[in-house]
Amino acid sequence: DWFNAYRRSLLETDPAVLQRVRGRHWGYWRQSVRHQRTVTAFADGRWQVMDEMLPIRMPWSRKPIAYRLHWLLPDWPCMVENQGRGAALYLESPHGQVVLAISTNAPLTLSLYRAGVPLSGTETPDPVRGWVSPTYGVRLPALSLAVTASSPNEVQFVSEFIFP
Repeated sequence: DWFNAYRRSLLETDPAVLQRVRGRHWGYWRQSVRHQRTVTAFADGRWQVMDEMLPIRMPWSRKPIAYRLHWLLPDWPCMVENQGRGAALYLESPHGQVVLAISTNAPLTLSLYRAGVPLSGTETPDPVRGWVSPTYGVRLPALSLAVTASSPNEVQFVSEFIFP
């Protein structure tokens, strides 16, 4: 089920920003986490998606929480680079190269799947990951990129899409 969320458009005075939208929800209440996503479309064609995960709990509770960001992407030829606290995925689209750069404020692990087969990362095969279903009864290969970060504090993922 989709989580209930509220959103609002933020007015920008910066001419480099076309639009910025922020959404917030309490969908992870069992883990006592607030998730806030801010999407910014820039005039130069870049998109930035910022996901902020804030644990809501007593200050003495220092147990780390594992946060996972997942992107389901078109099945295009790709190359992935793991960069410590970040990663970059280079996709060869029919219109030119698309870059997805992800950074976080905590150590991360990355996995990339296509049609249930791991292409990058150390995870075991997962027959469910790396598929898209555009309509009922149809299953097509896709790229499933997952980034996981664990921390007792707030974790922030920044995904930047750079289009040709």
